[in-house]
Amino acid sequence: MNQKHPYVNEARPFPPAFSLIYRCGLMLGICILSMACSHEHDAHHQDTSEHNHANSSAGADAELSLNAGKPWEADASTNQGMRKLNARLEHAEPETPAGYRQLQQQLQSDVNTIIAHCQMEGPAHAQLHIYLGMMQSEIDALDSPKSHQAQQALLKLRNLSAEYDSYFQ
Repeated sequence: MNQKHPYVNEARPFPPAFSLIYRCGLMLGICILSMACSHEHDAHHQDTSEHNHANSSAGADAELSLNAGKPWEADASTNQGMRKLNARLEHAEPETPAGYRQLQQQLQSDVNTIIAHCQMEGPAHAQLHIYLGMMQSEIDALDSPKSHQAQQALLKLRNLSAEYDSYFQ
């Protein structure tokens, strides 16, 4: 009698609760890395009021905007990380749920690296976090059990990726 667990199938080998725990763990990791980026800036700068104010303005209702009509100045490591992430998106052609999960993990790693090496400050830094937050929701959606949702997330990520140079230089 070979009986399978009711939540286990070939397409999603883990129960739904595991997927939720995994996503919560990823979001917690992003928050910790984001705070680490903030604390790194605090350690390097005497006056942190501008940095802390910029972080508080990047709330859930904040919108991505330009710097008086021009792109924000991004640091070299951020631009390099975004080029890597953008190239990965450009060449990605996942065909299976496992392929979308693998892409999600790779993009998450790219975002974590961008945040870990972030040297930006002030309003430009806040705008970067708004932009990355927009990307994060779509990166999370790549792990959707419904293939059309994952496909839509990939399309949105490619569109966001194409907009990076409009907002940052």
